[in-house]
Amino acid sequence: MSSFDLDNEPEEKAKLIKQVIDLQEGLKALIDRVESVKKDHEKIQSSNQILQTYINNLMSSSVLSSLGANRQSLLEKYEKRKNANG
Repeated sequence: MSSFDLDNEPEEKAKLIKQVIDLQEGLKALIDRVESVKKDHEKIQSSNQILQTYINNLMSSSVLSSLGANRQSLLEKYEKRKNANG
């Protein structure tokens, strides 16, 4: 279809213009959705980083606590042996 055909057929031209507008609106809706998903992703990623830090801190304190308990247990065993031999 040439531009000459469109000039002679206003109905066809109106139909094509409507299709273009519909496609533009659809594209805008998709772009808006992508932006929304990006923002959600950034929020979730930030939350995940906070949770990972929290978990790491818990694991560190758990390991340190465990080491402290083991140290105390070793000291008690040493004292018992020392008293038994001494």
